[in-house]
Amino acid sequence: MGAERPEAEGVENHDDNRATWEKRTGDLCESLPFRNDAVAPSFIRIPRTTVHVPMSAAASFVLRPLAPADADVAKQLWTARFGGAPSTQQNWMAAALAPSHTALGLVAVAPQIDELVGVSFLDVGRRAYTRRYLGLDALDLAPSLADRNGIFHLSCVRADWEDQGIGSAFYERRLEALASRDVPRAFGTAWHRPAPVDSRVLFEKFDFTCLATIEQYYSRTGTRPTCPACSGACQCTASLYGRTVHRT
Repeated sequence: MGAERPEAEGVENHDDNRATWEKRTGDLCESLPFRNDAVAPSFIRIPRTTVHVPMSAAASFVLRPLAPADADVAKQLWTARFGGAPSTQQNWMAAALAPSHTALGLVAVAPQIDELVGVSFLDVGRRAYTRRYLGLDALDLAPSLADRNGIFHLSCVRADWEDQGIGSAFYERRLEALASRDVPRAFGTAWHRPAPVDSRVLFEKFDFTCLATIEQYYSRTGTRPTCPACSGACQCTASLYGRTVHRT
């Protein structure tokens, strides 16, 4: 799970362009919009075929980019598992699907039942955007930010598909995307949801360091008007995580 942020649009430029990136990554992949705070978006490369992740005979899934036909089901899953504002969901879906943006949306699909069972988003932001996204000014925190930072936005998995490796696959794929894009730092927010396991386990599994734990994080940053665990605006605790991304 992640922070609830309405912003998903580019506001700053950087050096790379699409032609340079395609030359670097070869022609066995297809372009997928991947958000950088950019007026002219750059692109990462995602394998042309979907990635099949076998778990067991009864539980396997594929990861692939978010498609327009996924949007309604993805929003329903987002609402059920995390809550938040419909406008935020719409902004992120639109950004991940629009060629003019560079947000990355991934879905996990169970081919044996042909259903979407997980959704995940990644962002890249300049220093100022990352501060706003994480709510650092409201929290009076000052972690070390890079000029460009990967932002692990929301990931959620259908309840009956938890503990099948989908969350780990989302984290691994997003780190690979950042490394391929030469983004030096990554950050994310772990919701302390009322369950035996939450995303803190995944952040720590993938070598993120806990930077701070903030009681009533979403209330203090004003970023989550609804929550499955609260009546009304979210009062839950969250932890902020960060790590260095190593180039491939």
